[in-house]
Amino acid sequence: MRYWLPGTGASAWWRSPGVVAALSAGAVTATVVITLAATAPAAPRHVASGAGPVAVTARPDASAAGTKRTPARGAGRPVRIMPLGDSITAGIGTATYDSYRRDLYDRLVAAGVDVDFVGSQHAGTGADNDHEGHSGWTIARIAGNVDGWLRRYRPDVVLLHLGTNDMRSDQRARGAQDRFAVLIRRIRHQVPGAQIMVAKLIGSSKEANQRRIDTFNDALTDIVRAAGARVHLVDQSSVHGLSMRDTLHPNDYGAAQMAWNWYRALEPVLNHGIGRWPAGVDPYQARRAYLCELTATKPRDGYVPVVECDWWHRSRSDRPWVRG
Repeated sequence: MRYWLPGTGASAWWRSPGVVAALSAGAVTATVVITLAATAPAAPRHVASGAGPVAVTARPDASAAGTKRTPARGAGRPVRIMPLGDSITAGIGTATYDSYRRDLYDRLVAAGVDVDFVGSQHAGTGADNDHEGHSGWTIARIAGNVDGWLRRYRPDVVLLHLGTNDMRSDQRARGAQDRFAVLIRRIRHQVPGAQIMVAKLIGSSKEANQRRIDTFNDALTDIVRAAGARVHLVDQSSVHGLSMRDTLHPNDYGAAQMAWNWYRALEPVLNHGIGRWPAGVDPYQARRAYLCELTATKPRDGYVPVVECDWWHRSRSDRPWVRG
């Protein structure tokens, strides 16, 4: 499908309906292209070169790309990072199935980190599309398979966003905190030297799901505190509302926010050099967005969306979005 960006002389091709995001608690959804307060540092993905909106998957500081700012882990080998989770990690909801992974990879490379994403799964359009995201999988199912993945890939860092599928009903959610704590212990046992980045779950537009997510996220604080110094809590719970394609998955805007949150949390863990990592573009500071609402679907050729598009804006990043 094609979206025209008014007043920019640019157009954008979205290769799948994965960029839609919930505008409210109802069924209305939207795609997002954001304009940031600061000038975009590089030509954005999905948008033609030239002045205009910055695509939701924000690019890191172009001046830093290819520049070794901070050593990653000695001079021997890259830092192996395993993105571990469910369909959110796999990229469902994002236009090209990149999830947060492509944007995070680009940011880390711009910061001078020699990085290698690892995993048995592959999806996306980035330079390194390896991951361990499994659509529909629960905490228990991941735990039943994680030992083999960890033995094979020996990650230095695990990015763990998992539990969304357990939150889809009260029955599934029962005991989820205990299962998650066991999973953390399994990971620590297999890769005792790894840094484990545990994410609070992103939001849901379903009230019952969100209630269960809030309870689970609250429990993660104590689980992480008890797990030791190499386990770190990363708050991804701010990814909700406009950042969601549907009740479970982030759109490209939400994925950009997730990448930003991972990146900021990884700096004190991986930055062993001198000086701060480049900040790059902060997607939370968006002031203007071109939103395409998913109003209906037609069951032809698998999935055909019906969309209506308009500009939205807000005066400050902490103010609500307004149409027009």
